[in-house]
Amino acid sequence: MNLKTHSLFKNIVITTLFLFSSICKINSEKLFVNSDLCCSVLPLSKKIGDTLDQTRASIGDVITNETPLTINQPGNYILGEDIEDTISIESDDVYLDLNGYTIYENTGTSTAIMIQQEKRNIKIANGSLKGTTGNSSYGILVNKGTELVQVNNIAILDFTTGTGIYFDGTSDLAIKACEVKNSVIFNCNKAIDANYIIKSTFENCKAKNCLTSGFTLKNSQYNIFKRCNTLEIENNAPDTSIYGFSSTNGKGNLVLSCIAQGLSNILSNTGSNTVGFFKSNENGSKVIDCIANQIECSGYGNAYGIKVSESLDLKSTYTLDWARENDVANSIAWSPNGDYISYASSVREGSNENILIQVLDSSNLDVQLTYTLDWAGFQDQGLSVAWSPDGTQIAYAGKVTENSHSNIIVQVLDSSNLDLQLTYTLDWEGFDDQANSIAWSPDGETLVYGGQITDSSTSLIFVQTLDASNLSPQSTYHISYGPGNKDHAFSVAWSPDGNHIAYAGRADQGAASSIIVETLDPATLDVQQTYTPPWTGNINLATSVAWAPDGNNILYGGITSQNLSQNIIVEVLDSSSLDPQLTSTGDLFTGFPVGVAWSPNGKYIGYIGSINQIFDNNIILQVLNSSNLDPKFTYNFDTPEYQSAAYSLAWSPSGDCIGYTGYRTPQPANNNSNIVVETFNFSLGCSIINNETSNCIANQEGIGISGDDYINLIIKNLSFNNTKNFLNVSNVYSGSLDGQPGNLQNISA
Repeated sequence: MNLKTHSLFKNIVITTLFLFSSICKINSEKLFVNSDLCCSVLPLSKKIGDTLDQTRASIGDVITNETPLTINQPGNYILGEDIEDTISIESDDVYLDLNGYTIYENTGTSTAIMIQQEKRNIKIANGSLKGTTGNSSYGILVNKGTELVQVNNIAILDFTTGTGIYFDGTSDLAIKACEVKNSVIFNCNKAIDANYIIKSTFENCKAKNCLTSGFTLKNSQYNIFKRCNTLEIENNAPDTSIYGFSSTNGKGNLVLSCIAQGLSNILSNTGSNTVGFFKSNENGSKVIDCIANQIECSGYGNAYGIKVSESLDLKSTYTLDWARENDVANSIAWSPNGDYISYASSVREGSNENILIQVLDSSNLDVQLTYTLDWAGFQDQGLSVAWSPDGTQIAYAGKVTENSHSNIIVQVLDSSNLDLQLTYTLDWEGFDDQANSIAWSPDGETLVYGGQITDSSTSLIFVQTLDASNLSPQSTYHISYGPGNKDHAFSVAWSPDGNHIAYAGRADQGAASSIIVETLDPATLDVQQTYTPPWTGNINLATSVAWAPDGNNILYGGITSQNLSQNIIVEVLDSSSLDPQLTSTGDLFTGFPVGVAWSPNGKYIGYIGSINQIFDNNIILQVLNSSNLDPKFTYNFDTPEYQSAAYSLAWSPSGDCIGYTGYRTPQPANNNSNIVVETFNFSLGCSIINNETSNCIANQEGIGISGDDYINLIIKNLSFNNTKNFLNVSNVYSGSLDGQPGNLQNISA
């Protein structure tokens, strides 16, 4: 046994003996916290009436069963006896000293201590909380919007159907900057469960004999678990997974020097697992210097010492039925700081179609600002939207109709209130013109848009740059490939260094059309490179284009008609030559226009499109590995109650969220489409460093560490005596091989 393995077993033995000797003791008269575990709890011999306790009471109000149990004034409060009802804290700046006594949960509220919402600076210390019924809910309930709650030297027992401490935050009222220290939770369903909690610390806490989980986070960020232990969870419910430490949809959480030991799922069904550490969809969270031992799962589930997994989970949905007519959101864009989403759309009122721009809160898609434009009482459309690099302006492009033909329109709005700042229109030759896409230069000084202009006989691809300060035209590029009306620039994008503009679209080839991608010089719009793939069929077009964050590649998405069907295509090109590097096509009955986006870290490509499968229009969203276009995640919107289509996709600046826009038509027998905007959580991975996992055993698979090391940083871990030590981890040294492990390698022993 090597030194690291010896340290593992030594720590487990010491921790287990310590907990058994320190856990709360119960007798017929008093429940108390052992002073060996919580050193500042007063011994039982010192109660109100003793000199020491009288001194403490003199600096605070004494609470008994005969005094009010609602605290609605700031101050210091101290228990004078065991309390047999709920204490409700309804004021800021409260210190509640339990003075070694016990609060028994009330059978009505099923809670021992309740902190009302949006309270601040609450301290609870030195005593015990005990559940008394089979419906016990919470030892401590911390309601939404609360800040600076400190819990120290507390024992919580027998909330068998509830939670020792529950932090009930929400997306708009998160709980912040709390501390739980030197406390033990025994015989509860869950020890600590926190939803929407931020920048809080849990230190030297122990969960023992809980039923489903020790420490659980959901939708929480930048929290720390330090020297906390989850011990001896045993669950007999077949459809329940159990966790020592878990977090879902979180960011920046740290689990440091913690132990998960003796977790057992007895009668698990398929998908009901036993997990020492972590869960899914974490971004930048870390598990460091932790130990998972004796993680077991009978039945049909798996056992994991550490399991990090990723998925594409729906976060928020926004729909809009403007006037019970046909509405569609054509374009989506994130603000540079990631706090807001804007979209450009067209909404109908009777025979008129108007432009609609809205700004939404990116966390929940609540509407913040609205701008509408009815140009001349005809058909107007907002087709593309973009934020300025400094976030102070929003530009959109589209078309407005007057005198029976459409003109290009570009407007710039103040992003703080959507007040109109600048307007530019273009009537090329008195026929139908439109701008499909708009983008800011990286320095914010120039706008480029792409679209279509028409003359008496044909359409032309059209790209134009505008001075962002006044929308005066700078350079113009237009070209016609055929006699029909199929020439279009559907999407434009600026290279990260600002030295190139790419557009993607459709080139007329007579009876058919071809995909076209070109790069242009921003100063002159002279063509630099041209790419037209050799796809056969009569319908081929590229609807979206994006640059890789490093500028080395260009991505486009579109549709190509092959074998009597329209297939979605995603292709990666070398940006210097436009030579194809990677190609992916979807074999679908019918594919509709797709939006593509590159993740900010460059590791992933996202695309969204619409598929028609036997009279059923649905949306498909996929995330691909950018190095080979292998699918990583797929979200298929197979919803019979809707007919749906998607038009635009965008990644948040932080990379942990994806959003799309389109329309949704309720079924059956409803011909009115509604605007839809949806966002999805996306995992950027975790850091799993210098941990030890052992004795993970299951009827199916017992795995020491499971995680995709393309997504997650998994280094310097030791895994041994498991059914399988590592799963989907490539950087592993096996002790049976010759040579020495590298400094960052994981060791399988």
